[in-house]
Amino acid sequence: MFTLIDRPVHESSWGASILGWLLVPALIGGVAGHVIAARMQRVKEIATNHLFQQRGPRRREGTKCRASSTAADASKRRLAWSAR
Repeated sequence: MFTLIDRPVHESSWGASILGWLLVPALIGGVAGHVIAARMQRVKEIATNHLFQQRGPRRREGTKCRASSTAADASKRRLAWSAR
């Protein structure tokens, strides 16, 4: 084994070192590129009208969705939920 300061004893160690320095980053970059391309393709397959939809109110067990609730009711529900 050698460091960057020491000159390698065998030419094969020098070649293995150069190959490692070139091959490892190429493999990592290739895998990362594949993952990014796959995610981009999945997003492209989603219809545009589904991408930018506003989320509706979350429903919890035992409660009904009340669209006409006031801000005071909402703060009371938040306080009750945080006290659990």
